[in-house]
Amino acid sequence: DDDDDDDDDDDDDDDDDDDDDNDFNNGNNNNLNSFHQISLHPNPTSDVLNIRSFKVETLNIRIHDILGKVMFEGEIENGKLSVDVINFKQGLYSILISDGEIIDNIQFIKR
Repeated sequence: DDDDDDDDDDDDDDDDDDDDDNDFNNGNNNNLNSFHQISLHPNPTSDVLNIRSFKVETLNIRIHDILGKVMFEGEIENGKLSVDVINFKQGLYSILISDGEIIDNIQFIKR
């Protein structure tokens, strides 16, 4: 019988049974990305999005709206970056994170 719901052959490191690396939770402190170890707070946000990297390296950040328009470009230095999103329209945004080689994509909601 192959109806085993406790199947643990997912291909990521996020302690669940699916294969994605970017699980999205609506909590206040989301560890959304296993490779670059990024935390967003608060998410959803209405004014400032705090982005934290638990790795030491400098990371390039680019925020896109749902249509692909670049809304913000910057760098995480010393592990922290605060982005003023008060003038962003409400909706879902993607953050592209790059260390120069590997690119990851995480999301946040602007209220």
